[in-house]
Amino acid sequence: MSNEIISLLSEATDAINASKFDDALSKARAVLIIDPNHGEAKLIEAVALSQLGNRSEASQAFVQAVNINPTDAKVRYNAAVHEFNSGNAETARILCNQALELEPQHAGAMDLLSRMPQAVDVQNGFSGYAREAASQFETAPAGLPFITKLGSTWTVIGWLLTALALGLFVWSLAIMLPNMTELIKVSQSGDQAKINDLASKFQNPLLQILGYAANFGVIIYMILDLVHRRGSMVWLIAHIPCSCCGLGFVTLPIYLLTGRK
Repeated sequence: MSNEIISLLSEATDAINASKFDDALSKARAVLIIDPNHGEAKLIEAVALSQLGNRSEASQAFVQAVNINPTDAKVRYNAAVHEFNSGNAETARILCNQALELEPQHAGAMDLLSRMPQAVDVQNGFSGYAREAASQFETAPAGLPFITKLGSTWTVIGWLLTALALGLFVWSLAIMLPNMTELIKVSQSGDQAKINDLASKFQNPLLQILGYAANFGVIIYMILDLVHRRGSMVWLIAHIPCSCCGLGFVTLPIYLLTGRK
């Protein structure tokens, strides 16, 4: 094994342990460019993809990792964790059983298997992985189950909330701007009665309710997504104040595009 591969694998391992999955993914793929059949690098790639929420790519990578190291119980276990998190309980069960055939005392496989409902047909839903016999990265089942089940639909929901918040902001401006000059003049006059009378023209109960719902929605969405992905809560420092001011449509798409990598 070359010094370059050893160095990249060490960096990838450190990144995995630090939950820096995007960095781990890039390091693993750098190794795979040099050696496409490097089992440890393929496993790191699969684990990183799974933790980043790229379920389809992760499944393919796990299949390849299992095929490269068909007698490694820990590879099977990591694949089982991914399938379990993806809602494929039967496939996860089979991979756990295979891991236990290879390593009867594998604690992770036994624990994961104990949390699964009893299977009616153990072959149901199983495909892709080599049957002959599923690295060191044992990732405990993570993330919020309902978000895992939603898959890409969860991201669509985020963009719909962004669109709703933006639409309500534009609607508010459309109501306020035509009267803004008059409102400034009345405010400067200090006549509270006129100020209240003019302000009442801007009050739209439906708009207010939708605005509160949109602001609350974009805040809760980011919190849930950060919990699901084990992301940095630092994002909330800017997102919550902006959302309370009706500007969540600015911070949420920035997070969706950059904060989830």
